[in-house]
Amino acid sequence: MRSKAFPDPVRRGFDAGRIGGRRRHCDWTVTCGHLAKHFRWDENLFMADAAPWSRLRSEIYSLIGRNPKSNRLVPAFAELDSPHHVLDIGCGPGAAVRAAAPLVAAAVGLDRSEAMVEIARRRSHEFANVEFVVGGAEQLPFPDASFDRVWTIHAFHHWEDQAAGIAETLRVLRPNGRFLVIESETRGSHGLNRASAVRLAERLRAVGFVEASVTKPHRQLVVTGVAAE
Repeated sequence: MRSKAFPDPVRRGFDAGRIGGRRRHCDWTVTCGHLAKHFRWDENLFMADAAPWSRLRSEIYSLIGRNPKSNRLVPAFAELDSPHHVLDIGCGPGAAVRAAAPLVAAAVGLDRSEAMVEIARRRSHEFANVEFVVGGAEQLPFPDASFDRVWTIHAFHHWEDQAAGIAETLRVLRPNGRFLVIESETRGSHGLNRASAVRLAERLRAVGFVEASVTKPHRQLVVTGVAAE
């Protein structure tokens, strides 16, 4: 018997206004909440499509797949300081950016999905030092040496060109800046295992990070690269 996961129309970002065969006005949060109650969350299935996400898909993820614990732990992982400018690549609804905002001078979130960026902006209006931008890791829309910290949470495995994204990350880091890849430890494709984390650290050193290490705080695998001074 097949498990009850999100139906194909939802995973494809089907127009929620036509749910039930009739076009209707609906509250996105309420609609997504009802869907979340009736369908089992299957992250591997839901995250499989690499295309930028629709509004419906983004709303559902922002409600039930936000990785809240790892987002809250980012300030500790990254050792943030008040002068820092930070960047979250693949920021989703912006939870980690908001967690960092009170501790830094400026916090920026980047996501390929316009719908996800819209959600992040809507939830972050009270922060004066926060900005959200549409874009991908492979071509970061920022000048050289813009950030003291760059991180990506449970998103690195989705990067279309990881080598280009790593090079771009190093470009936008300031001297002695840090790049953190935070992933769940897994045997599948959505995350890292210990061996692949060690290989990633070697890749960081190969492209110019002067240090690279693997740690496992709070059941998260964290690969950290340090830029040259």
